Amino acid sequence: GYSCPAGNCIIGPTRTPTKVPPTKTPTKPLLPTRTPTKPPGGGATSTPTSPPPPPPTSTPILGGPSPTRTRTPTPVCNVSVLLTAIPNQSTSSSLSNVDLKAAVSGGSGSIRYRFFCNSSSTTWNREVSTSTNPYTAVDLCSYSGGGYKTALVSVLRSNCTITGTTTISLGGLPSPTNTRIPTRTPTLRLTRTPTPPGGTTCTTACTGWQDSGCAGGNCGNLQMYQTRSCSISGCITTRCTSSTQCSTVPTRTPTPFIGSSPTPGQGAAGLIFMVRLPDVSAGSIQASDVQIELRNGGNLVETANVELFNNGTYYQTANAIFFNSALNQSYTVFVKTSISLGRAFAGVSLSQSQILDCTVGSDPACGGLTSQIDSKVLESGDSDGFNTNSGSYNRIDSADLQVVSTYFNIFVADQPAAAVADYNYDGIVDISDLDIVGKNHGLQGD
Repeated sequence: GYSCPAGNCIIGPTRTPTKVPPTKTPTKPLLPTRTPTKPPGGGATSTPTSPPPPPPTSTPILGGPSPTRTRTPTPVCNVSVLLTAIPNQSTSSSLSNVDLKAAVSGGSGSIRYRFFCNSSSTTWNREVSTSTNPYTAVDLCSYSGGGYKTALVSVLRSNCTITGTTTISLGGLPSPTNTRIPTRTPTLRLTRTPTPPGGTTCTTACTGWQDSGCAGGNCGNLQMYQTRSCSISGCITTRCTSSTQCSTVPTRTPTPFIGSSPTPGQGAAGLIFMVRLPDVSAGSIQASDVQIELRNGGNLVETANVELFNNGTYYQTANAIFFNSALNQSYTVFVKTSISLGRAFAGVSLSQSQILDCTVGSDPACGGLTSQIDSKVLESGDSDGFNTNSGSYNRIDSADLQVVSTYFNIFVADQPAAAVADYNYDGIVDISDLDIVGKNHGLQGD
């Protein structure tokens, strides 16, 4: 042995120092190696060691901490469409010149409509981009072979694409009601099922069919609109059927009403006329929704109700109105519907036991019913109906707008009270009714 300076060497037998070959580069090239050294005094060599790896350094991120990844919510489509076929049924096995009418609710801006006469077809029959809503594709479809046919419309609005269907029945089959396919949100799906529960036969639970006037509902001008009452929910209660009663065209020459129906009182005066309802799209308006007042100056002489049917630009009385209190003199005729402003037409000369027809030509006896037919139109938007004590009768104001909000997106068939806001008589309170009351806001009738 030998003495060890400062005790920094290994005590043991004396070794002859040997030359240590250079250390090979370690597998981790970034860590340097230490060359072994010979201890002072010829002692044993120290074991070469590697320095500890440097602590990891973090790379600074410009602009602050790393942003948190978030999921972009999927936009909700709030557009819906109701498709209607006009007419939607026929007693024959074929039907031609069927109109398809699409009414869109929700969204904003222009609409691209694609109409398919056959819902299973991959090619549309008409495509149009327009701001018109509702839009009617006139005389688009023809069907044959009887049974049920299904038409479809595809609508693109506000980056939402939705579809709606309607069913056409041929050969006298009952006409199912439409299915409204709204947004992709399941809770908004509105359907109306025409099938009676449990497969019950409607013919054993309904009264007989009753005539309700030519061209009523969505019937053609030569079809009779018929109704019946059913004790079971879901049974078909209306239909269109061919009738010889609807084939006659009224003449201009006043004719005696002897033997006519309904039977008037002795010496009653009859009247046939047309008016303009620019906001209405229905094929007809039932009598309970149309009120006629016969006035003599400021005095009310008589009130009557009559059904109106669409006759192109105008709505015409389905039959003559008879006034039992009328004399051979000039009167003012006041016309109002349940959802429109009322207009007064002066200078109408009635004659007892005669019918004055103001739908053909320009008979001077018709007064304002012909001379003011285009200047005195019945704008829609008055929800007060015939209630003269409502406070806003015969005026379109904010109260009428509020009624639309109350019944928005509700079918009249599902909730009859919504009829007060169905300003175009299309069976549903939707964006078109909101447009109507907005357009006519502030107007007042006669």
